[in-house]
Amino acid sequence: MFPEGLFVLEYVDIPDSVTNIDALAFGACETLATICIPGNIEFIAWYAFVDCSNLSEVYFIGVPPSAIGSSAFEGCNAALILYYPSSLEEFWMPNGEWVLGEDGTYMIGSYMDVLRFILYGDVNGDWDITAADAALILRWLVQLTTLSDEALERADLNRNGIINAADAAKILRYLVELEKSLDP
Repeated sequence: MFPEGLFVLEYVDIPDSVTNIDALAFGACETLATICIPGNIEFIAWYAFVDCSNLSEVYFIGVPPSAIGSSAFEGCNAALILYYPSSLEEFWMPNGEWVLGEDGTYMIGSYMDVLRFILYGDVNGDWDITAADAALILRWLVQLTTLSDEALERADLNRNGIINAADAAKILRYLVELEKSLDP
């Protein structure tokens, strides 16, 4: 399961040099309570954190992994909370299997409920907020491009149902650090 000596491991901050978390990497590490996963992690394998019964906080720093194996968090604390950057919503994840779809939709456990994660400001859907996203809003406003319903939802930074130049300006202000977050 996990290397000798990790029996009292409570916190893990994975180094930036790691790109995958292998199957059973932390399996049955019952003392693990918190883990930080950097944005360079591309894949979390099946059962990577299986039976980490005390794991209650997972922090994704940057872009979430593009793939998470089934049952990666099976047997974890029932109150497990996964935290994403401030522009993504905090959510509660029950025990069970979950699959990340190409559209950013997670299907969870035997319930197969669908939770969607919206990175507001990421209009082009590349999980990165840049000036290109602001430009897409402006191009859409002057009818030089079309946007999908999902892109329009991500473009509505004020969450008021109206997409306008203020949404594009908010992205640009955020990028030059005049705004601390993209929250409304």
